[in-house]
Amino acid sequence: MEARWTGTVEPPDIAVEVISKTNRTHDRVRKRRFYARVRIPEYWIVDPEEKSIEVLALIEGGLSYRSVGWYTSGDIARSSGFELAIAVDDVFALPDD
Repeated sequence: MEARWTGTVEPPDIAVEVISKTNRTHDRVRKRRFYARVRIPEYWIVDPEEKSIEVLALIEGGLSYRSVGWYTSGDIARSSGFELAIAVDDVFALPDD
């Protein structure tokens, strides 16, 4: 089956995936392949269990991603192609923190 982006005319510039406890492989492997096939330039994987954010950039040609940063507590996750920076601690902070 060919991958198609059906949400808009063009795929978004960035996808952010929050890894689920019950389907980690699907979220990390299958969705990563799909996002690469539809040519989403940047893909962030947010892992609540590890309290980490991995930033991936589409490899030239668009068939896969390369990791351009892995961020944990105390770090600022930064986009490789956009003016976007987020404190990892802010992502995982509880409402009363």
